[in-house]
Amino acid sequence: MSLDLTTCFRLSIAGIQTLVIGILQGMAGGTLFYITFFEVLDKDKLSKGGMSGLLGFCFIFAGFAIMAAVNAMGMYGVIE
Repeated sequence: MSLDLTTCFRLSIAGIQTLVIGILQGMAGGTLFYITFFEVLDKDKLSKGGMSGLLGFCFIFAGFAIMAAVNAMGMYGVIE
């Protein structure tokens, strides 16, 4: 099987597109973590509610786990 120039060009475009998507998703994930840990889990905000930072983190992690489970159930047809 021989590869011509257009096939090589398409493969390189697909590789670049995958790389760009990965970089953008990494930036989005990093932004989400930054907002979660520095804005939502701010000690001043948590102390007003009488919570510690660890308890706030546990609630955020539990909420993420619940949403991931609901998403997985919807993806596999358990929830329609």
